[in-house]
Amino acid sequence: GWEGKRLVLRLFDTGHAAESAVLELGKAGFDPGTVEQLDFNESFGTDNGHDSTVAEATASGAVGGAFWGSLVGTLAGAGLDVANLSSFGLAAGEGLWACIALAGIGAGALVGALLGFAIGVGVRGEDAHLYDQSLRRGKVILKARVDDLRAKEASRIMSRASARGWAGTVPA
Repeated sequence: GWEGKRLVLRLFDTGHAAESAVLELGKAGFDPGTVEQLDFNESFGTDNGHDSTVAEATASGAVGGAFWGSLVGTLAGAGLDVANLSSFGLAAGEGLWACIALAGIGAGALVGALLGFAIGVGVRGEDAHLYDQSLRRGKVILKARVDDLRAKEASRIMSRASARGWAGTVPA
């Protein structure tokens, strides 16, 4: 509470359900000037496009692939028998080892990025399906600043109106 007031929030499926709660709060003696409706998507900046999923998965795959590629490339380079490369000289053997290690980094980053891209595309499609099927609810936030002693009453009123809204029984 702040200055004897409490903030009561409730998420509503439709503006009609939120309006019903505002009317009921008014009938119960709550000041309508202390009640505010907010659009959920505008208030919280939700992203329904999932545009960053593919880029994030690709970048993550490239970084992970570069790490594992550097490890494998370093081990492969270290596995060379540098002593048997006498025809190239010692410096050429070390240069070959460095080239193999760098090639491992590049190859690992490429393979990881391709796998990450494929995973990102799949996740993006699945996220879009989940959004379409189960995340349609919760469009309006009702925010009421009420007296501390009446906060539970306001919460119950808003809860009842929200439940009727979910059930589709809110009058038009």
